[in-house]
Amino acid sequence: MNHKGSLCTCGNKGCVEAEASTWRLPSLITEHPGYNNSSLITEQTKDFKALFAHATTGDKTAVEILDHCISAWAAGIITLIHAFDPELIILSGGILKSAPAFVPKIQEMIDRHAWTPWGNVKLTPALHPETAALFGGDYWVRKQLNNQWV
Repeated sequence: MNHKGSLCTCGNKGCVEAEASTWRLPSLITEHPGYNNSSLITEQTKDFKALFAHATTGDKTAVEILDHCISAWAAGIITLIHAFDPELIILSGGILKSAPAFVPKIQEMIDRHAWTPWGNVKLTPALHPETAALFGGDYWVRKQLNNQWV
């Protein structure tokens, strides 16, 4: 996603996780040039809950960091859309507890930037965000096994 980006836990540089994830967020906050003048400086725990709260009050640094994260997530999703041409993207993970605060913004970016001549890709939070990846993995494995015996 960002060939000059931060080192990711996977060993690559500039992955979406390295640009906007729960483990990366504390350093995104403290390394931001406006951090010392931000209300985020008072937070013991630098997490998305705090970021959303401060962005909602209009803290400029929090808004900029949140916008950065939303742009990174949208760019990653748009790349997947261009690679796999889905009709639906299901989001999961702990961050979805704050879905109303950012999912519409990501949807807007997808609608504006994804090349889908047949129509827009729908973005939706998973019904069971803690286990959605397991359901997806199970589906994929079963599909692969069924294809072997057909």
